[in-house]
Parts: sequence; C-alpha cells; structure tokens
Amino acid sequence: MDSDLVRSAGALAALRCRQASQGSLCGARYRRQAQRQGLSPYRISRLDIAGRRLHASFNYFANQGNRRSPKKHLLPFAACLLCVAGAARAQTVDTPAAEPASPHTLTGNVAAVSDYRFRGVSQTYRHPAIQGGFDYTHDSGFYLGNWNSSVSANSFNNGASLEVDLYGGFRFPVAKNLSGDVGVIRYLYPGARLNSALATPTGNKYDNTEVYFGLTQGAFNARLSYAVSDYFGLNGSTAGYAYFNALPNRGNSKGTMYLDLNYNVDLGNQVTLGLHAGYTSVRRYSELSYTDYKISVGKEFAGLNLNLAWVGANADSGFYQAADPRAG
Repeated sequence: MDSDLVRSAGALAALRCRQASQGSLCGARYRRQAQRQGLSPYRISRLDIAGRRLHASFNYFANQGNRRSPKKHLLPFAACLLCVAGAARAQTVDTPAAEPASPHTLTGNVAAVSDYRFRGVSQTYRHPAIQGGFDYTHDSGFYLGNWNSSVSANSFNNGASLEVDLYGGFRFPVAKNLSGDVGVIRYLYPGARLNSALATPTGNKYDNTEVYFGLTQGAFNARLSYAVSDYFGLNGSTAGYAYFNALPNRGNSKGTMYLDLNYNVDLGNQVTLGLHAGYTSVRRYSELSYTDYKISVGKEFAGLNLNLAWVGANADSGFYQAADPRAG
C-alpha cells in the first residue's frame, strides 16, 4: 500500500501541465504513466474562469483493487491543484468589451400646477391641474411623446375634462450651435363636444392639429406652429357659439399660427430664469388674435423642479374668460 502511494506521489510530482490542445490541463504523458501503474489520474471535470476568479471541481478515481483514504492522497491532490493554478495563470483572460450605449431614451414627467395656462389663457378656470407624460427620443434626432392635463369642463364641454397631446418630430443640426426641429402635434379632448347657443351638445370637437418648425441657439428658442385643422373647433358652423360672444361666420380657421419665443438664463445653483413671449394669429377671426407673455423662475433639486411664474395676455375678455363667471 505504501509503495503504491510512493509511486503515485512520484508520478504526480513529475507531472507537467500542458495547454488544452492536448485534451486536458494535465499532459498525456502523465496519463499513460498513471495507467501503467494501475491508477486512474485526477480529472478536472469543470474549469470556469471569470475575470480573475477560478472555479474548479476535482474528481479522483482510485484503483478499484486498492482503495485509499483521502488523507493519504493529500500530496498528489496538492500537486494537481498547483498544476491547474499555474495553467490558469498562463492563460490570457480577455476582458469583454463594454456594450455600446443604447440609442433609445425614454423619460417621464409628472407635475401639479396651480393653474394650467395654454398660450396665456387658463384652461382650468384658474383652478389647479395634474399633468404628466412621457417622451421617447432616438440618437438620430427622431422623437415621440405624449402629454396630458386635467382641464375645466366649462372650457371643454361634455367631455372627460382631459387634454391628451400626441406629438412626434425630428431634431437636426443646422449650423454651429444652431439646431432645428420639425414636427406635428395633435390636441385631443376625449368625449368633449362644443355646445350650441342653446347649450345643446353638437358633433363638433375641440380637437386641433398643428405642424411646427423651431430653431434653438444656446439659450434662445423660437417656434412657429401652423394649424392644419379648424383651430380648436372654430369654423363657419361654430362661430356663433365657439366663444363666449358670437362671431360672424367667416369660414374655417385653418392656417391659424402661433409664434413662440423663449429665452432661458442660467443663474447658477440650478436656478433658471425663463422669459417668454407669444402671439396667436387666428385666421379669418382677427378679433381672437392676441399676445401672451410669461416670466418664470425655476429651481431644480433632487430631480424635482419648482417653478414660480407670472403669466399674462391681452386677449379680448369678451371672447376669452380665464375665470368661471359663476365662481363669484
């Protein structure tokens, strides 16, 4: 029994590890020598190399006619383990290349406001609103988005008191520090229908579709929107009741435009001063055209943005009412 142990130790001490091209981490020479002595060699059944970490499991199959206890084979086990460790160090472990950043970006937003103003005019009769949406952008410049807000049923009759905006477009470079933006936006008011002069619901919707073109240079942004549908339901058949006072029938309002000018000043410490001016030109109904403006200060902290704004417009109160006349 002791002579077998000595022969085993001698054979394993003479063991030389070779590359895996010979079929295993331990060379064929050792396998033949061990087989002539009636011994089964140690076998590495699994070898996983992940970075600098080595995981291996070893199985030992002894001569069936001469079983030995594990303690007596500590020396050959250690010899094989050192062989494996040396072979693992000799191999080059290639670090996988980092995956390229995804060209897709998806963001979301949610807000609570004390009064929802659209182009200077309150859409909630000066009441609070809950708002939110999401935006998808691609590195190519293509984007899609959705934005939603609660609105007043007094402004948008017979509906769900909800505004749903769907938009998409493409942003592109024009020149150094100058970029362009073209797109289309659809304003939807689910279920809402204009009331007739007798407060009877009609089949006319408030929905509106616009195409737009914008330019951005540094802190300055300008955008021109053009209505390709009736401007929020205004046409020859609704002119008498679409606004608070009746308008003469002059046909549809397609071609209404809105010029939007913005300048944002970084004041430091994540504080931004926003300056805005806009002009609405309602086609065929010039008495509805007006200018709006806004001055705002925003502070960003912990992923949140707090804004305080002063908003105004010179819209004719005979057609636009920003407060519920029943509110007192």
